[in-house]
Amino acid sequence: DIPQILRATDLAVSISHHEGTPNVMLEAIRAGVGVVASRIPEHEAVLGREFPMLISERHDWAAVAKIIQSAIASPQHAQSECAKKYLLKLSPDAVRQDYEDIFERFLFT
Repeated sequence: DIPQILRATDLAVSISHHEGTPNVMLEAIRAGVGVVASRIPEHEAVLGREFPMLISERHDWAAVAKIIQSAIASPQHAQSECAKKYLLKLSPDAVRQDYEDIFERFLFT
């Protein structure tokens, strides 16, 4: 059970070079786990450009360690309100409504 496993962790860390949709970050946020992520467009789209736990220098291990330590020391800063809003758009009701809107536009225009 992924949500249960994630809730047992202190922090989710992703220092990817590239992602499609960052599902691990989304699952962690949904489970209430703080995140630290590389500053790539895909993470910024979900977490927000101003999210304080984005790592710009992912090849600088000292910088990565410093941000992880900061996230552990201040877990509230590792929570993204932007990501929580992003998740709302992915709820079953929101997705259903999006599909209904698409069908209505094409079928009734």
